[in-house]
Amino acid sequence: MKIPKVQSFARLVLGYFLLLSSMYMVLIFYVHFGIVHNIVSHNIKEKHDMLVYFKNSIIEEEQKNPQFDLNAYITQENRLFNRLKLDFVTRDRIEIRSADHKKIMRVALPDRDGRTAVAIKINLKQTSGYLVLYSAELNRINAGARNLTIFILATVLPSLLVGFFIFRRVYRRSSHLVGAVERISRGDYHTRVGLSGNDEYTLIGQAFNDMAASIEKSTEKLKAIDEQRRKFIADISHELATPLTSIQGFVETLQMQELKLSIAEQQGYLKIVWEETERLSYLVKDLLELARIDAGTMTLMRDRIICEQFLLEFAKRNSLRLKEKQVELQWIVEPGLWIYADYRRLEQIFQNLLDNALKHSEQLHQVTVTFSETPEYSRVSFTDDGSGIPSQHLERVFDSFYKVVKRPEQSSSFNSNGLGLSIVKRLVELHGGTIQVESQLGVGTTFVLIFPKTNPEDHFAERN
Repeated sequence: MKIPKVQSFARLVLGYFLLLSSMYMVLIFYVHFGIVHNIVSHNIKEKHDMLVYFKNSIIEEEQKNPQFDLNAYITQENRLFNRLKLDFVTRDRIEIRSADHKKIMRVALPDRDGRTAVAIKINLKQTSGYLVLYSAELNRINAGARNLTIFILATVLPSLLVGFFIFRRVYRRSSHLVGAVERISRGDYHTRVGLSGNDEYTLIGQAFNDMAASIEKSTEKLKAIDEQRRKFIADISHELATPLTSIQGFVETLQMQELKLSIAEQQGYLKIVWEETERLSYLVKDLLELARIDAGTMTLMRDRIICEQFLLEFAKRNSLRLKEKQVELQWIVEPGLWIYADYRRLEQIFQNLLDNALKHSEQLHQVTVTFSETPEYSRVSFTDDGSGIPSQHLERVFDSFYKVVKRPEQSSSFNSNGLGLSIVKRLVELHGGTIQVESQLGVGTTFVLIFPKTNPEDHFAERN
């Protein structure tokens, strides 16, 4: 899986610099040629209109009064001003703006107070020159514009630095997440994101870690299932191959006419073929039982089963076999005691436990079944006095195809497919119960089964 790369850090920062610089240039242009220009133009026009008024007033006064004193007039007018100063100069030593506010003549310097001057030419009878109006407002406007420009320029560098570090942090955290996603896409499900903080990236990292943990858990589960499947197939292949090889060998022997086998020998070989065929039949039957249980398609018809009556019928069905093996079946149960189970499946559980004891226990003389109960559960103990199970095998006696071989010479003589106890465990769990095994070499083995006691009703059981 190809993960798209995050934009390069240099490209992001360059784009940010260009955007921020453009914004500052637009702001400076707007301040100088927009706001300040409009304010200054309006102020100059206002001062120019005042000068026109003073000029007309002076010319009118001069015409009315031949003894008109211009200095006295200016002094009188200046008493009325606070931030303005009216003056008359005869030479160009001031900044003069035309009436249309566009033409600027820079002559000499502002007055000694630093105020900017607006002038208008005036011609009198005795002299001519410029009528000048000094204004501190224009100075403040220009100074404010300069200070604002300086402030804007001074904030450019800190803004760029702040943006640089923000982009670097965002880029690093984004790259960290993208790198983790790439490792996950390559199958490294142990990957985790180590982001700290309270931002969105931390939340995304936590969600990513939860997802990765879930994927890792599911993957391990699938691997375990696949391993079990492979082992199951290998065990089935082995279990099927053994009787088939035996059948094939004896059939081929029977077909060899040159051997001139006697009737007794032929009957012996046919008996072996029949036994191996029967073994295959039991194996296929058990496999179908396991498949139905694992698929959750087995239906339990549970009801109250009287324990004493159930054991009488079970002993009767196995009487010939027990007599042949010289094994005694005993039970300890109080009259009227019942267990809540499916009758046919409970019979299958007991049959598999008895078969296991008869096949695998040496010097077996007695099998004892004990029933007891509590208000919530029924307890069944199935005990034999055989040779017992070695402790290293106890944890795996319920595994499919697992066989306990106590001596090497037993491996070829076992008539067992290793599925009996596995079916027992699954059937007990299908009833909602549990099974445990206890064993001691030379003493015997005890299987303890627990069945819950619930209201009699049919259930469709699904194995989770």
